[in-house]
Amino acid sequence: MASKDGKSGVFCSNTKLIITILLVIGLIVAVGLIAGLTSRSGSTGNQQSTTMTVTQPVSTTAPPKYPQLNNRRLPTNVKPLNYTFTLDIDMTKLSYNGNNVIRFQVTSPTNVIIVHTDGITVTSAPKVASDSTFSNTFTVSDYGAHTQNNYYYVGLQNNLAAGIYYIQFIYTANLASDLNGLYKYQYTRASDRAVIWGVASQCEDFYARRILPCFDEPAMKATFTTTVVIPNNYTTLTNMPVTSTTAVAGNKMSYKFQPTVVMSSYLLAFTVDDFESVEARTARNTLVRVFSRKSIKNDGMYALGAAINITEFFENLLDVPYPLPKQDHVAVPSFDSGAMENWGLILYREELLTYNKFLSSTSTKESITTIVAHELAHMWFGNWVTMEWWNHLWLNEGFATFFAAYSASFYAPTMNLMAQFTTDDLQIGLISDASALSHPIVPPAQYGPFFDRITYQKGGSILRMLRDYMGHDDFIAGIKAYLKKYSYGNAITDQLFSTMTSTINNRINVTDFISCWIYQMGYPLITVKRSSSANSGVFSQARYLSNKNLDPNVDPPSNPYKATCGYKWNVPVTYYTGDAPSTTVRNLMAKSGADLTVNWPGNTWIKVNADQMGFFRVNYETSNWNQLAAALQADHTQYHLKILSPPADILGMMDSGDDTEKEARVSVLDYACFLGYSPCLRNASMMFQKFMQDPVANNIPGAIREIVFRYGIANGGVKEWDFLYNMYKNSLSIADRSRMLFALSYSRDDWILKRFLDYAIDPTKINPSSTTTIFSSVSLNPVGKYLAWDYVRQNKNYFIQRFRSTRPIIRTVTRFFNNIFRRNQVQQFFAENPESGSTATAFENAITGTINFNINYLQKYEKTLSTWFKANMA
Repeated sequence: MASKDGKSGVFCSNTKLIITILLVIGLIVAVGLIAGLTSRSGSTGNQQSTTMTVTQPVSTTAPPKYPQLNNRRLPTNVKPLNYTFTLDIDMTKLSYNGNNVIRFQVTSPTNVIIVHTDGITVTSAPKVASDSTFSNTFTVSDYGAHTQNNYYYVGLQNNLAAGIYYIQFIYTANLASDLNGLYKYQYTRASDRAVIWGVASQCEDFYARRILPCFDEPAMKATFTTTVVIPNNYTTLTNMPVTSTTAVAGNKMSYKFQPTVVMSSYLLAFTVDDFESVEARTARNTLVRVFSRKSIKNDGMYALGAAINITEFFENLLDVPYPLPKQDHVAVPSFDSGAMENWGLILYREELLTYNKFLSSTSTKESITTIVAHELAHMWFGNWVTMEWWNHLWLNEGFATFFAAYSASFYAPTMNLMAQFTTDDLQIGLISDASALSHPIVPPAQYGPFFDRITYQKGGSILRMLRDYMGHDDFIAGIKAYLKKYSYGNAITDQLFSTMTSTINNRINVTDFISCWIYQMGYPLITVKRSSSANSGVFSQARYLSNKNLDPNVDPPSNPYKATCGYKWNVPVTYYTGDAPSTTVRNLMAKSGADLTVNWPGNTWIKVNADQMGFFRVNYETSNWNQLAAALQADHTQYHLKILSPPADILGMMDSGDDTEKEARVSVLDYACFLGYSPCLRNASMMFQKFMQDPVANNIPGAIREIVFRYGIANGGVKEWDFLYNMYKNSLSIADRSRMLFALSYSRDDWILKRFLDYAIDPTKINPSSTTTIFSSVSLNPVGKYLAWDYVRQNKNYFIQRFRSTRPIIRTVTRFFNNIFRRNQVQQFFAENPESGSTATAFENAITGTINFNINYLQKYEKTLSTWFKANMA
């Protein structure tokens, strides 16, 4: 599924520019941590001709009549084959009626059928029959909801023998407001500025059950034959193409769609709107369309080109043609995730699918490229072959993370996306997995799903490391064999690895090599030292933990994830030395933990983990660090604004250069302005003031728009803030609205930020899908760091009602807390406002753990780093 002035005449070559930017990035890693902590703070039946009428019982969590209802997972002796259902959607009452007939298979006798429902009202007794016309029905003895597991049960007077049967549910439900299930949202129609309703869906992970009674587990695959009835001034899409449309009473149209291929329920998708599309076809004649609001239809052209080319790339790479007759991409004005890979109908946040070269930044273009690639990777990794259960989610998301960068780098080589994988994914994964509160990529089945950086970034990084170790050809051969063996089916992680091993004739035991990385959390620190023998070095491994007060070899008693390999790993180490920097040596450190001795000529430096392909950290003796530093800095000197100001002057507040230069400009100018570089701030403020005077004549180029907005607000007052907020309200560009919304959090006036938070929970002021984003961005502002936390405490009932829990928003607004007073304040809030369940406990542990890490980090390093930077900023 799916988260910076002055013009100069000095010429800077691309090579030097990139080196300078890399130095800046390296600096930001160090300074950013300190700055962040200090200032940003898943027997024969008795056939009857009639169905017994039963009064529907009240939903209950009392001990159920049927023991199966106690289980978290559905019984495996009843499996769906097809859903034939109709959704009649009322766009005035914002509700819908459903009629769902499930064709299912019984593999062993049973007298109870259990499906998932959530928020659905079944309006008449379900029917069970041996035929699709329900002429031969079975006696239903009772039925009702068991809310504990979102179950709905239908009890029969007698057992159903093994065979094929049908069950019918007639029901009603309201369109949801929380952007899950089948939900409503509003958008502005450009032609008349009317605010109208639209409908979209989000079924991953457990929300298909909100749309229709179903077997809502990924392994319970079936086909779906859909009919949607809507007012005739709307259009609708679902996973497959329309086969017929029929006018019905009440000024409505009925749309019947082709049956889907066999797929999991979480991939079901719908839209109801008045959007238009741009379209083209792939080389294999698949129709690809990009839908958006009519006024920005042409802004879908860039995504269309990316979708066509990347689809063809995957077809050629994996030797598996895209299996559906159409592929729709829809820009949804209100969408909670970044995007969702529904088969045939991929839904996106509008700003992540639409690109306007006059308004959009280079980073937006890059985001569109990678997110389209990510969702298309899912057509094979997730849709074609699906994880058996949610604890194997990485088979979807880890693969999509890696292959998004890999495929997009072929489509847009100037973006250097595979090079950026190191900072955007690998480093993020390393930071996340360094905590004792992490989890394995594949946790035990009772945990998860985890839609987090371990599943995505670490998962993708482990695949990148495996590809580097196996070699590209063997890696792809193994992946292709896996996709063919489990096509339209489900798999677990071990089946992937065993298939890869057999495909390459056991030259590498992939299971043995990689299992410790998958089933055990954490990663190693490789320590490199000179050997007592001449011209050699010794590598040793030990688990890396960010909290140095913990024993890395011991699991706390409360830790649910026990080490499967004693916190040792098979580590593919690569290295090169100063006397032969172009020659990479490969070796393997065994999970036995034995040290590895390597050749290392005397009087040279050594660099381990070439191109950072391995998911581990490296530490050297001080002498080698100094030699590496000297090699890196041979042509460059020191730090902070001393480093930032030259590239800021060179790049300038303009819109020019290739994608890499434009990206560099945004990064450098953002940090230069944030650190108070006066030419940067002066130019940003000047451009913003001119923009306020005449937004058309003084339009700000897309490449620097976000910088001018941010620091125009930071250096302004309420007049500037209100101006940009009104621009946000009136803009029809979701991408520009998103940019403005983030800039509004840069105000340095606490009362303005407080008003901004008021707006964030007021749906008449700001779309509810942006609530969490606003609280996150305000908490990044030094002025708003504690303001956002206080606001959450004072408005806890809102967050409980909206999100069913306060813990996720608290984790967002406290991630930079770094003192004992604030930690105690958070813990006191947990004690006074308890929330039940393992998820709440996990959040509380993670929140407290992060704050403790920040406290310990500052206590250990703040004085040393502050002294060093003062000495090196002259």
